[in-house]
Amino acid sequence: MLTIGLILNFSTPSPTSTSTSTSTSTSTSTSTSTSTSTSTPSPTSTPSTTSTPSPTSTEKPEGNVSKETLLNEILGNYENHQYNGTSGKNDWHYVTISKVNDTTLEWTNRAGVSWKLTTTPDKTKLNLGEDFPYRKEGPKQVTVVWEGDKVSGLNIGEFYEKSK
Repeated sequence: MLTIGLILNFSTPSPTSTSTSTSTSTSTSTSTSTSTSTSTPSPTSTPSTTSTPSPTSTEKPEGNVSKETLLNEILGNYENHQYNGTSGKNDWHYVTISKVNDTTLEWTNRAGVSWKLTTTPDKTKLNLGEDFPYRKEGPKQVTVVWEGDKVSGLNIGEFYEKSK
């Protein structure tokens, strides 16, 4: 059985923060790169559907990796570190992902709340089940963050780092 937990922050919204950086370098050829990141805090009545700055590698594992191997790599314990050292840290920030069957996982947080996750053809996405408590106003999928052939975390509007 695979268990995944989710913690949602229902605090007062803060102003949106946006940062933009542009750099240009010149040598024998010219290249310009621009990156923009935006983070929006969770509103008081609905979970955030925007990503908290977090590892963003969603590169898919290479080679002939079986679906079972992929699912087994997702299984385990996760923690949302966004609220470390604050009064906002709670049992929703600790999650266990367990396996239900060959296509379904379960997200369970330390508060005892759980919901189903189902696989998709995209190894970086899991669909949230109808039993997800914020289904109407929240995200519809979990992003699986891969570093090479290992899962480093899950993003469901906030990043959950996989325990080592």
